[in-house]
Amino acid sequence: EAQVGGKIDAILEAVDVFFTAIFAFELAVNLFATLFAEFFADPWNYFDSIVVCVGMVTLAVPDLPGGSTLKLMRTFRVFRLFKRIPSLKHLVGSLCKAIPAMVNAYVLMMILTSIYAILSVKFFGGLGGEQDELFGDFFGAMFTLWQVMTGDDWSKIVRDMFKPSGSPAGVALFFVSY
Repeated sequence: EAQVGGKIDAILEAVDVFFTAIFAFELAVNLFATLFAEFFADPWNYFDSIVVCVGMVTLAVPDLPGGSTLKLMRTFRVFRLFKRIPSLKHLVGSLCKAIPAMVNAYVLMMILTSIYAILSVKFFGGLGGEQDELFGDFFGAMFTLWQVMTGDDWSKIVRDMFKPSGSPAGVALFFVSY
């Protein structure tokens, strides 16, 4: 089993060297074919240069801390397809245009969650036990409400609040309105 792992490691190392050489060759051809001014006018070429430099540095210094993680940058070269395929370019452009509206929706959601977090600290913070852990302070309440919003075990949180609160209807109303 150890021998098989050693062979796989050797094959992966050879593949790593091969792709680093291919990327470096492609970058050199691109650099000399488009001349320096055109080459540096395209932001993708900066990205390619960084990817190739990281690949060469990790080959030269194999024990570089975080080197294997930096090599993962090569997978982002797939994003270059967005430049070449018009429908993907249009899709990415549309997504980028939607970001400001999404940020506004996120800010509105955070304001609403903050208001409910303040209310939950006031209503449920002093009940003792697990409720103090969940709703004892603002940030704990924010995290718990985020957990409820994502649906992660929300029913257990809510049901466990019924008895200590003394008002199951109030707890239900609070969380249903949230």
